[in-house]
Amino acid sequence: MADWRYEEHLRSPVGLAELPSVGHDGVAGGAACGDLVRIVVRVEGDRVADAGFVAEGCGALTVCGSVACELLDGASIRDAARISVDAVADEVGGLHPGKRHAAELVVDALHRALGSAVAA
Repeated sequence: MADWRYEEHLRSPVGLAELPSVGHDGVAGGAACGDLVRIVVRVEGDRVADAGFVAEGCGALTVCGSVACELLDGASIRDAARISVDAVADEVGGLHPGKRHAAELVVDALHRALGSAVAA
């Protein structure tokens, strides 16, 4: 079950609405629940220099977007590409099965953004 880290990310999300002005974005969502997330990454060399996100949906989506931005901070492209649904969930002490979709959407958007950055 989620712990204090979940509450911290919900109260003070890292990167929320702090989208890099120049970057690559990835969007995921629109499923039955209506959740939608956009992640933007700015890459310098082989590292993520900046990341931000916008989320429309449940609180878990905001929490997972915040976790992703925290994990991306200064990460190499290779390490960033390895960020998984489990890694995001583990950072907040786990997610209720009904909220795991939030981590799935965030990781999908993150990988789309990284794919755009690598292709550029």
